Amino acid sequence: MKLIIAIALFAFSLIGCNPSGPHLYVPMDGAGGSVVAGMLTYNGSIKAIFVQRCGACHGPGKPEPNWQDYNTAYSFRDKIYQWAVVEDKMPPPGTAQAAAITEGERQEIGAWIKAGAPEDAPSGGGPTPSPSPGPSPSPTPAPTPQPPPDFAPIQNLLNQECFVCHGNNGNSTSSIFPRIAGQKDWYVETELKAFRSHARKDNNAQMYMWGPASSLDDPTIQLLAEYFSTQTPVANTPGDPARAALGKTIFENGIPAQGVPACMLCHGDAGQGSGSAPRLAGQFSDYIVRQLEAFKKGERTEATVMPTFVQHLTKDDETNLANYIQGLK
Repeated sequence: MKLIIAIALFAFSLIGCNPSGPHLYVPMDGAGGSVVAGMLTYNGSIKAIFVQRCGACHGPGKPEPNWQDYNTAYSFRDKIYQWAVVEDKMPPPGTAQAAAITEGERQEIGAWIKAGAPEDAPSGGGPTPSPSPGPSPSPTPAPTPQPPPDFAPIQNLLNQECFVCHGNNGNSTSSIFPRIAGQKDWYVETELKAFRSHARKDNNAQMYMWGPASSLDDPTIQLLAEYFSTQTPVANTPGDPARAALGKTIFENGIPAQGVPACMLCHGDAGQGSGSAPRLAGQFSDYIVRQLEAFKKGERTEATVMPTFVQHLTKDDETNLANYIQGLK
């Protein structure tokens, strides 16, 4: 009898026992079965998922944050958990990556983040030991204050050219010209260089920006970008309420049936922009629609992912989305 019980306990240990330490997890595979994963780490398994399922957008040289770099992935861990695990918005619905990622992979990502998103297993393979008490560390010296940037070299350029169209400090009052106060510095720099090289070909770019940008050197462009990124944006007049309500759904959820991802995934939940997508909040709805159409026509090639996403937007979708964005702050 004891032999039978021993055999049964041994068999149970093989199929159903898993330590419940903070770094151990049994994810479900795509068929509903379980796979013992052991200690989930970034370099052990998670990076491979990011490479295979997210690499089209999130990789070296790609337009979105590079999740193939541990530090970047770690800094985005909360959003990755929300978008990829809770809401199934990443990879973007309708894409090949979204069709390929398994439920087991999503669960692995979730378990890894809940375990603290470790990069590698601790030496020895066990849980990380608690640090031994020791002397209190010396206080970190306060950082040396940096002098404010000197915008004097571009002040005449701002007064005589930039403010004429884009308004004081970049808060434009005309929908012909975008609001650029508070815009991401990297984006202002990218666009000015695209105007200078004529890579941006939409009509207004040719009419209003090709000339002024042609004489700008790189240091001037960088200083202009820094200036406008530090200005305070003024709230715009909200768009049409009915259209804005419809646009809010697209902005937050996308249109999965049409292969359109949620705008907030890259541009932020309030359109504030990110390290890979420009600020949209408060932009004129007419300007937003013109840019979406420019992406469709291939007149703007500096944003590599946008032409693919906008092809599936109808004119009504564009107008609804633009009315919502205009009211964001």
